[in-house]
Amino acid sequence: MIEYSSSLARLDPGDLDGFLAHWDFVPLEGTLLTMLKQSSEVILARETASSIVCGYVAALSDRVACAYISALEVRPEFRGRGIGTALLGGMVSCGSR
Repeated sequence: MIEYSSSLARLDPGDLDGFLAHWDFVPLEGTLLTMLKQSSEVILARETASSIVCGYVAALSDRVACAYISALEVRPEFRGRGIGTALLGGMVSCGSR
C-alpha cells in the first residue's frame, strides 16, 4: 500500500538516494531534499510496509494565480502502479484549495 503526505518531517537525504538519476551529472547529496524544502508544495509517496519513498511531486507557486510542477519522479521499481498519476492528482487538488 502507498501513503501520500506533504510532510517532510521524517525525511532525510538518504531517503532520496537513487532519485535524480536521469540528470546528466551526479548532484551533491542533499540536493533533492533542498529542492523539496524550497518548493511551494510537495507530496511524497511512501510504501507503507517499508517506509521507502517511492515517488514525489513538487510545485512552485505564487499562491495567487500561477503554479507549475517543477519535478515529478517515481522510482523505476514502483512505476506502472498509478503512483505518478496519484501524485499529480494530489497536486492539482492542492491548487484548487
